[in-house]
Amino acid sequence: MNADSPFPTMPFPLTDLRRTYGRSGRAGGPPDVRPYLLVGSELAAQRARLNAAVEWYERHCGSVRNGVDFDALAQLAGDYRLARCLAACLQSSYRFEPQRFDETLAALGNGASRAARLRLSELGITTSSALRLHVFEAISRDAGGFVAPERRAAALAALATELGLRPDDLDHLLWLDADAHHRLRRVAPAPTPEALAAGYNRRALETLLSRTLSADLVLRRPDGTAIKRFYFLAKRHGLLCDLELAGHQRSGAAAGGNVIAHLFGPLEAIGPRTRHGDRFAGAILALLCTIPDLAGRARVLVNEREYLLRIDARVAESIRSARAAGVDDADGNVAADDAPAAATVQPAAAAGEVQFDSEVEARLYTTLRGMEARGDAHGWRVEREPEPLIHGAAVVVPDFAMAKASVGRPETRIFVEVVGFWTPAYRQRKRQKLAALAGCVQLALVVQEQLMPDFQDLPFPVLPYRQRVSAFELIRLLDSTFDGPEARLETAKTQLAGILDSLDDCPSLLPEDGLRHALGLTTADDLQGLFAAVTGETGTREPAAGDRTVYKWLPGIGLCGPGWLEEVQRVCLAAVERSETAAPVLDVVRSAIVASELPHATHAAERLDVLLPHLGFEITWHSLFDATVRLQERGSGLTAETQRRREGAEKTKRGAEFAD
Repeated sequence: MNADSPFPTMPFPLTDLRRTYGRSGRAGGPPDVRPYLLVGSELAAQRARLNAAVEWYERHCGSVRNGVDFDALAQLAGDYRLARCLAACLQSSYRFEPQRFDETLAALGNGASRAARLRLSELGITTSSALRLHVFEAISRDAGGFVAPERRAAALAALATELGLRPDDLDHLLWLDADAHHRLRRVAPAPTPEALAAGYNRRALETLLSRTLSADLVLRRPDGTAIKRFYFLAKRHGLLCDLELAGHQRSGAAAGGNVIAHLFGPLEAIGPRTRHGDRFAGAILALLCTIPDLAGRARVLVNEREYLLRIDARVAESIRSARAAGVDDADGNVAADDAPAAATVQPAAAAGEVQFDSEVEARLYTTLRGMEARGDAHGWRVEREPEPLIHGAAVVVPDFAMAKASVGRPETRIFVEVVGFWTPAYRQRKRQKLAALAGCVQLALVVQEQLMPDFQDLPFPVLPYRQRVSAFELIRLLDSTFDGPEARLETAKTQLAGILDSLDDCPSLLPEDGLRHALGLTTADDLQGLFAAVTGETGTREPAAGDRTVYKWLPGIGLCGPGWLEEVQRVCLAAVERSETAAPVLDVVRSAIVASELPHATHAAERLDVLLPHLGFEITWHSLFDATVRLQERGSGLTAETQRRREGAEKTKRGAEFAD
């Protein structure tokens, strides 16, 4: 219960709830059940009695339970069942609590009370239960564990003298914590008649809604946000939701009509009918707080017979009065004003806040999010339960949406529906809805293997699974079906040409991984072939602007500017020249690159074995972990400046050898 709520959140005992029965408007249908609610004229008629009930509790504050006559409260309320319900609502403001042992002992009002307190304190007796244990041990020690009724008074008198108490005081303290001796105290401000009526109304509705089997609710002309809010609130309370446009709208508008929502428990979808009353009560009352004009009916079971509880303007008014009075909504921990925010939980929220229908969906979502974080999702981004899809009479909120953004083209957005262990009837309804979306929605189905015959002929790509869904296979299915390599490479080719034409703004190195991401390519796409198709066989491209600097493509490295290549070459040559051996080990050159101030130095060091042959160096591998570096023969990839430095170093070396 919310700490600020004036009333506890729990239904009344069914026997205490005033209710009436009547026939529904449909022949042969179940009868209606109508709870007695304190709204409108009924509230006006009962206002004096509500005030009298509060005043009755105020008058009896300080009275012990066995001294309070609850029949007098029933007479004030004019009805025994209503009085019990009002008493239940008032328990959070007025409560019978046990008397404190130390306060009662101090208030005995006799000269021996101080001595008694000291004696009891020495014995460690601070509660009635500790005092009873002391008496029982004394009786066991002195009287063999039993005292006859005629000797009870004498035994208590002896023990009272030993403890410094009078016999009557000892007898009173022994049973001070018994229910009959609890005193009525006010623990919260006294409620107003309106607040008391609001608390009663909410709990009266909860009493019947907690016996709900299913519910059919009507959302009046909702937009997509309202449908999504409704759907999330239902899921948040652990219910499933089947949505469709009202029948009179099926021939025309897909938006702007009423939406019928069928709420049912999880096991209705995968097995026999069962009850999820606490979920229905929480969901429907929270929905009424969020959507004031919500209407419909709930099938409830009262004394093992089915009835219809109509959710009409009178019920909505009672919930509005509860909300205005600050009474908690039905789930007991979230105020009604917070319901819309809670209902729009985004997939980026913590995993504990995202609701799932099954462990299969939860595991798939977690795996896809992990692949995103590692960069293994090929650019796809998962969203949980995105915007509703409305087409014709069908209203579907898919389980997931997979989105992929690429530079230079619209975002690809694919909806994913997971089909699991459902009953044949529910599968048939789902199949009809999905078939209605054919041709107008990009959708992929993830279907449990044994249910494939029911869904494989739908015009959507299908990924079968047995016990868990392979997130990797789902990514492959999306790539091959909705993001094919031909269209992706053609778009990337145009984008790459634009990048190459603006190389005057390009950095000294554009790493291959970054270029793939910018072009929307996967690791399986042939980026080298794409570059060759744009630049021709040379593997280079001059910018179209006045800057004639040539940028070079090196597979495994990226798009390299000549200035960056010359700097890397200079650092490597200096490391070779400083080496005391003719051919330094590869790690020496790698360390020199890392220690330099070159841009992307780490990237170059990690790929040095690929980069060095393009810079005029030769790598000789002596084992998997041992390699040496030496300059290649003249005419290799060295720049003119590096060639001059090399020739000068060779002349110096020959002069030293001649001198020797």
